[in-house]
Amino acid sequence: MNNWPIDYEEVISVLSGIDDWLISLNIKPKYDRLHRYIDVLRCIQQKIKTDGPATPDGLSQDLFGLQEGLEFYDIMRAFAHEPSSLLRSKLVRALSGSAHPSLEQKHSTDARNITFELALAAEWKLLGLDVMIGEPDITLRIGTVEYIIECKRPYRAESIRPNVRDAADQLSKELNKGGREAAMGVIAISVGRVLYFGQTIWHLTDLERSNDLGSAVHDAILENRKHWTSYDIHSRVAAVLARLRHSEFDPPTRRCTPAFHVIMEKVTSLYNQ
Repeated sequence: MNNWPIDYEEVISVLSGIDDWLISLNIKPKYDRLHRYIDVLRCIQQKIKTDGPATPDGLSQDLFGLQEGLEFYDIMRAFAHEPSSLLRSKLVRALSGSAHPSLEQKHSTDARNITFELALAAEWKLLGLDVMIGEPDITLRIGTVEYIIECKRPYRAESIRPNVRDAADQLSKELNKGGREAAMGVIAISVGRVLYFGQTIWHLTDLERSNDLGSAVHDAILENRKHWTSYDIHSRVAAVLARLRHSEFDPPTRRCTPAFHVIMEKVTSLYNQ
């Protein structure tokens, strides 16, 4: 789990350039959920300056806007100079959907599903890794090894299993294509929707709850791991990566920070059991 202090002015400065970026991609700017998040960030910044509410409940709506705004902050910094048609189509989809995750319905998950893909790719790209987005969802190159990443964001806990199976099927098709004889596959699962539904705020000072959240991510994968042996998973699908990005709030300092829980579970080792 990684935390870092947020420089609100820096984040707002970057995100304020969103309209120019969208126009460069031939996307007509409008007041979508990202523009609302920019307003939320300005609101949080003002509340902190004026000694605003010190309880999570007082900022609950704001904190989820902060979290999702930071995902777009990463996406903008990572892909600002990639005016590709694939990026354009993915951004149009990512900017749609409900403004708050608790309002998301099963028929309106596409925006946050695509945002997960873009945010994960952006995170790796900002670390200096060789990343491409498109079809498949993400292609990551580390040294001489190419990793094909298929991303899934289950709507509820019972969806994890079929999502893993669908991703495994997609990866099998990709890994069997010519020129990919040495490529490896990874299934990336966002468990945010499963675990908190856009309604839970975690306290930085509450270490026990933070550890519980990490355990919940791990358990969500282990509960389904036993079923993977019954799937026809390609031998070069190396792992299932479970990822949770969420907001934490520290009442004494009124500091809001993003945090990550990541669990990597090997798949190839199952063939030796």
